[in-house]
Amino acid sequence: MNNALTKIATAQAAGGRYPRFGRYLLEVEVIRTKEGFKGDSAIAEPKVRESEALPPGETASKPGETVDYVESLTDQKKGGGRFKSFLMTLVGADEYEFANPAALKKFFDERQAGTHLLIRYEVFPKQLPRRTASRAR
Repeated sequence: MNNALTKIATAQAAGGRYPRFGRYLLEVEVIRTKEGFKGDSAIAEPKVRESEALPPGETASKPGETVDYVESLTDQKKGGGRFKSFLMTLVGADEYEFANPAALKKFFDERQAGTHLLIRYEVFPKQLPRRTASRAR
């Protein structure tokens, strides 16, 4: 058995609050960072304002629930870059405006510059292509 799969199978499920399949109007409530022994994270906590199940018959996250958007900052190019893009898109900024850590401070301190902004968001099931050829051995 694959060692990585064994680690996943025997781990305690994390307490992440991820949105279920659906269409949403989210309101950003909190933007923060978290320092941990396994690395730093950037976290946005939007509250669901409106939701519609996707596909029909499923259950979407309900209005009033808070969902998480978390990026690990251990790999600066991936996690840090994705969270930077999120903030840039949130406020309509260009990358050069966020090139200095001092420019980002207003999002994470008591001012919480990115809060109360609304986001349209969709979470949908990924449709994998059907396998037509047999696997090579």
